[in-house]
Amino acid sequence: MNPRSRHYKSPRRVASARATRRDIIEAARALFAKKGYSRTSIADIAKAANVSVQTIYDSVGSKGALARSLSELISDDAEVGALETKRGAADGRTLIALHVKTARVLNERFGDVMEALQSAAPAAPGAARVIRDGVKRHHGDAKMTAEQLGKLGALKKGVSQMQAQVLLSLTTLPQVLLRGHDDLDATWDMLERWITEALCAVLLG
Repeated sequence: MNPRSRHYKSPRRVASARATRRDIIEAARALFAKKGYSRTSIADIAKAANVSVQTIYDSVGSKGALARSLSELISDDAEVGALETKRGAADGRTLIALHVKTARVLNERFGDVMEALQSAAPAAPGAARVIRDGVKRHHGDAKMTAEQLGKLGALKKGVSQMQAQVLLSLTTLPQVLLRGHDDLDATWDMLERWITEALCAVLLG
């Protein structure tokens, strides 16, 4: 037998393995959100995903690895990626609207993932790292938007890029959007519109 053939994986098998991995991660997402990380076992996830426990270990890994893998659901989201690519040619108002829209989409689609990761963080260092990395990306995104506003000359006189960055970041944190939606009964459309209007009024000249 050709040594190479032992390492060959057919496209169909690769696609099947990816689909199985996705099913496992989605099952973990639902259970972590519903029951919490500490009260969810690998056996629970295997049952929900209709796979064996060993398949979970082979496909994803430990429960901590499952928690870390939840971030894949966000990074694979097509709409979030599309929103990010539209920023280069935008004017000030559009830049702010896209910044808020991206935060809205992330929280609307993946708020349960974020809360599942929060519940996992005390017991799973990997989940805590994912949260820290997510917060860092969020602040970095706000910084990038503020810098673009500065380059466009769109900021109101007396408003610095630092002020813009802080306001763009704080008003679109998950703690703000999720609590506004879940606790204060504001719809996602309301939150997106109000935050966009408020930021434009404060930041733009």
